[in-house]
Amino acid sequence: MTRQLMCLAQVYGKKWTFIQQNYFPNITSEQLRLKSFQQEQKQKKYSEIANKAEKGLQLCDKEMQFLKTAYQEIKAIRIRFEQVKVNKLGIVQLEPLYLVFFNILSENNYIAEEEKRLQRILQKLDDKFNDITSTQSISFQ
Repeated sequence: MTRQLMCLAQVYGKKWTFIQQNYFPNITSEQLRLKSFQQEQKQKKYSEIANKAEKGLQLCDKEMQFLKTAYQEIKAIRIRFEQVKVNKLGIVQLEPLYLVFFNILSENNYIAEEEKRLQRILQKLDDKFNDITSTQSISFQ
């Protein structure tokens, strides 16, 4: 209501003293200006806080989306590793392996542990493949 009265006072400058004397006998025009200024400052502050919170939520959403896609790709890599088969002759048949390298954050222990586990599996597969190829190359000679 004070803002409406301030607008009225700006339009009808001559009537301001009448409005002030009748509706706000103990409040000066400086106090009213100060109140409206303080309210505007509070509103600016709250809008800035709301904007910062919105930006923070957007960053959190992006981070969660990144982590979800990283987890899905790790699951896909795990499935591809589990599709490695050994046929009747003992030859390792590898399904196509598509490895995706991630920029792994040190804070995210889960992805780091998955990467270590996948590296161990890959090392075991390399060892088995090398053992099988070395024994078969000897048997062909």
